[in-house]
Amino acid sequence: MAIEVPEITLGVELGCTAAERDRWGERLAAECEVSCRPLAGRPGGLALTGRAEAVEAAFRLLRREGVAAEPVRG
Repeated sequence: MAIEVPEITLGVELGCTAAERDRWGERLAAECEVSCRPLAGRPGGLALTGRAEAVEAAFRLLRREGVAAEPVRG
């Protein structure tokens, strides 16, 4: 019997243009196995969804690459 691992979603403000956000979304999806969608009401925001480890890896990649990524509350 397989154990189902729940997914989480983290809203992240990237502080960039919508085009840059879209490029980051594609890269994070490919490299970190998360799904990315624009964050409603925030042109530079992304909602990252996936296993907790994958979401954390995506956030760390953003920070490592010098993106001023900040979690969005609420």
